[in-house]
Amino acid sequence: MIYKLISDTHNYLGFYFDEDQIDDIVEELGDDDIDNFINFSNLPISLTEIYTTPLEFDFGIRHSEDKNKVIPDIYVASGRLFLNKKAYNALCPLITCDGEFLPVKYQNGDGYFFNPLKTVEADSKLSLRDDLGEIIHLDFSAAYSRPW
Repeated sequence: MIYKLISDTHNYLGFYFDEDQIDDIVEELGDDDIDNFINFSNLPISLTEIYTTPLEFDFGIRHSEDKNKVIPDIYVASGRLFLNKKAYNALCPLITCDGEFLPVKYQNGDGYFFNPLKTVEADSKLSLRDDLGEIIHLDFSAAYSRPW
C-alpha cells in the first residue's frame, strides 16, 4: 500500500535532533559518510546497527509563531516518521514490513522513528511537469514498489 503523509506545520511543532548525539555516534563508527547521518540523509537504508541507543530530540519552540503549537502524535521529516507510543501502537502492524523502528526519547517520553526501507518510483506517464520542468503532480503505482 502507498501512503502519503504531510505534517501540519501550522498547528504542530517540528522536532530537532540532538546534533551532538548524532555526531558522537557517527564519529564512533569511524565513517563520516553523509548516509550515516540520520539528520541529513533520507536514503532508505537500514540504520538500526548505527543508532543502537535511543535518538534524542525535542519539539522545541524556536520561533514566536510556535508558542501555540503542540507536539504531534506523528510527524513527517525527510521521508521518515516520528511516532509517539499511541501512534506506534496504531501503525506498527500496518507498516512494520516496510521499514524499521528506531527508539527515541523526547520531552514527553519515549517514542519511535520509523525509517522506511521501501521506495516507490513515480509513474512518469501520469506525473506532470510545468513549462519550466518543475514537478507539479506525482502519481505512484503500487506496481513500482520495491525494497531498496
